Amino acid sequence: MKKPVVIAVDGTAASGKGTLAKKLARHFNFPHLDSGALYRLTALAVLEKNGDPKNEADAVKGARAIDLSRAGDPAIRSDVVGKLFVDAAPATRAHRRCKELQGLGINRAEAEVLAEINARDAADRSRPISPLKQADDAFLLDTTDLDIDAAFAAALSLVEAKVRSALKR
Repeated sequence: MKKPVVIAVDGTAASGKGTLAKKLARHFNFPHLDSGALYRLTALAVLEKNGDPKNEADAVKGARAIDLSRAGDPAIRSDVVGKLFVDAAPATRAHRRCKELQGLGINRAEAEVLAEINARDAADRSRPISPLKQADDAFLLDTTDLDIDAAFAAALSLVEAKVRSALKR
């Protein structure tokens, strides 16, 4: 039985990791699992049950209440073949996030978004359980000076050989 191929894409907030993950999944015709969506589905379940998102028991109940079939194919959880850690300068990420929010009709001050990104980075990198850091075997992709097409081309050049090799097994 062939092992599934998984490309894990991690990184800082607003660095482009979600967009790149979707584009890579489409390129290779792989299923896409947005782990951030799982967290949001859990939070939504907690809120719908009038729970407290800061309460561990409520979060566990919320996680158990989500419909896991909406999360994608469970086979993508095994045999990591390629990893990609996406990052960009905080100011670039703040600018991108503001543009994303504007597209949703939400206007935010870029300085405010930058402060939030810096605070989130600090929290993500210093949390005691599973702090955000580049895995030893992950390729670093800095998207600071790249538009989405250039970032996708760079991501593809980092993972394509490993993916093609794994698909031949």
